[in-house]
Amino acid sequence: MRLWGKSYLKIWKSLFGTYWRKHLFFILLGGVNSGSAVVASECSFVVEGHLEARFVSRDSPPTIDQQRNFRLAVDHGRWRIDTLAVDDKSYAAAFDGTNVYEIVDTGPAQKVAWAYITPGAYPVHLNWDKRLEWFSYASRDYLYTGGNACLMPWESVREDLIANLCISKLNWRSANDSGPDRADFVFDSALLEKGITNMYLLPQGSKNLTDREAKIQSLLKEYTNGFVVGHYEVKAWTNAGGCSLPARWLVQRSSPALGVNYEIEGGITRLSEHSGGPVDTALVPGRMTLVRDERFRSVERGANDIHYIVTNNVWPTKLEASSNPRTQSELVLRPLGAQRPKTLFKSLIIILFLVPIIILPMVRRKESKSTTTKG
Repeated sequence: MRLWGKSYLKIWKSLFGTYWRKHLFFILLGGVNSGSAVVASECSFVVEGHLEARFVSRDSPPTIDQQRNFRLAVDHGRWRIDTLAVDDKSYAAAFDGTNVYEIVDTGPAQKVAWAYITPGAYPVHLNWDKRLEWFSYASRDYLYTGGNACLMPWESVREDLIANLCISKLNWRSANDSGPDRADFVFDSALLEKGITNMYLLPQGSKNLTDREAKIQSLLKEYTNGFVVGHYEVKAWTNAGGCSLPARWLVQRSSPALGVNYEIEGGITRLSEHSGGPVDTALVPGRMTLVRDERFRSVERGANDIHYIVTNNVWPTKLEASSNPRTQSELVLRPLGAQRPKTLFKSLIIILFLVPIIILPMVRRKESKSTTTKG
């Protein structure tokens, strides 16, 4: 265990120790496989469903933690997921064959929505529920045809190291299925070096990095290689749009001390197939949107992303985001550990609120002086 701790610190320092001398421009995505070798399936359908997450224990009945209703459209390798309003927010995500886009809209009371752009087919930034929905109904091209391994879909790849420290053992019932029939996610400490490069890059000496180092030591003490951290299994199947789909599925999360301590159960409530025409999977920014663009992520340069504001209802290409003179003025090179979009969004709202308060008294004073002079 001590060896792994030292190795982690050595790796981390070598990756990010010189961050402050580094800059961000044309760079490649590091870490998660982008899944570029994707072959589009022939599936075309729309599914609506419900999932429920609950705490479980050996000594008491299950306790519901969260519930979600969702809608997912798939059309020849492209997909879109919508989560109905939760806490006055709406979430939508889509894959257009090249990038994954996610929009979080906090409603008309706020001036700005915020979004992620992530290159490749793996939905890195989706919330746990949407990533599980993707895994069940839209992962076939990435996992089966592309031959890619999968990180534990209900954990955050960027925030939770445990998601990156498990080998995925997938079982396929048929090549015609929309996702695996079952999957085990088995702990393996040998994935540590690669795993930390998938997470948010943090500056050396920051409190977040110190907390992460402590968490790593805790995980390496708690889990042993070969322990099954997570299990996914389809309980019933149905058919639509040229594919077989999970009608009902179950996830179980375990720890060495507690055994199975968390379950997520999901299934279809409504299903339709669209064999006669394309399914709409497009997702565009509908109003002023603060974008966090991970097409510029680089482990080597210590850069998470860039962010800018989109106002014309069009996602910029990577070239446009980096070189268009008009967009260039809005680009911000994000330092490691900088504010996340939600914080930036709040800051922007505060600024928009304060500007009138500051300017209005100045205008009134000017008008008052003008009236006095005329008198």
